[in-house]
Amino acid sequence: MSLFNEQKVYLNNRLTIVEIAQLVGTNRTYVSTMINQNFNENFCTFVNNYRLEELNLVIKKHPEFTNQLLAESCGFGSVDSLKRAVKSKTNKTLQTWKTETLSVL
Repeated sequence: MSLFNEQKVYLNNRLTIVEIAQLVGTNRTYVSTMINQNFNENFCTFVNNYRLEELNLVIKKHPEFTNQLLAESCGFGSVDSLKRAVKSKTNKTLQTWKTETLSVL
């Protein structure tokens, strides 16, 4: 997990499961199986959860960032994919989540 926790590979907005498999010296099926068994999520959800944690930190550090800058800073390929990930994880809009995140400071 050091690829995600320390090297923050999820910040690459073009990250693929094949790249992760190559980095750890295995195949994509093994990576997929391990993520499914250990986290009960698919690869995209797994990666987006890391990106959302990063988003939380970036919003607190840089509340002035535009949605485009937030997406780029956290590894999302677009603002739309960022919004979809937030909605999928929290059932909230990005704006609502940003407001709530900043209100806890």
